[in-house]
Amino acid sequence: MSLQYTSSHIWNELLGSFIKLASPHIGKSPLSYHCHQDLWDRHFVAHFGLTVHSAVDVWQIVENFFKKYQLLKIHYLWALHYLKVYPTEAITAAKFNTSESNWRQKVYHSITCFGFMDEIHFGDRFEGWSCTQPSCYVDGVNIMVSEARPLDKDLFSHKFKKAGYRWQWLWGPAKSSMWVVVCPAGNGQTSHW
Repeated sequence: MSLQYTSSHIWNELLGSFIKLASPHIGKSPLSYHCHQDLWDRHFVAHFGLTVHSAVDVWQIVENFFKKYQLLKIHYLWALHYLKVYPTEAITAAKFNTSESNWRQKVYHSITCFGFMDEIHFGDRFEGWSCTQPSCYVDGVNIMVSEARPLDKDLFSHKFKKAGYRWQWLWGPAKSSMWVVVCPAGNGQTSHW
């Protein structure tokens, strides 16, 4: 089913069903979703790796595959949780109130369903762009270093409350490649490299 042909009524029903399914597992009431959507989304992302809106969009792509394997929306959430957290079977089976063998089987089939999705080809999608600066940073790691004297405020790492550098993996859209950049942790800038 193409996302562009899905009516907003169906999409909103799916959103409501995922909110109800996820709420006991993320510790938030489904009634609080509309009042505290940012907080709710943060909890959903922490457990399942994407926002509830994105989860609905992906569900619409894989729904027919899940039906073929007789899988439900909750099994889809199990698989997302597994891919986000990579927990042990015993912990996750207890979290979702199921047996370890049932959880293992449903997650295995769910991930098989994800494999049926069309591939996303990232290579050369920005070819010919005039912009050569990275569009955003993908990930980063702070690394503690010995403090220089006098202390340079650009070296201050809020993570360590000390001096540090930050490794950042940057996406360079013009070259469709990843760049690794090291900058002072407190600088907050990557364009000076």
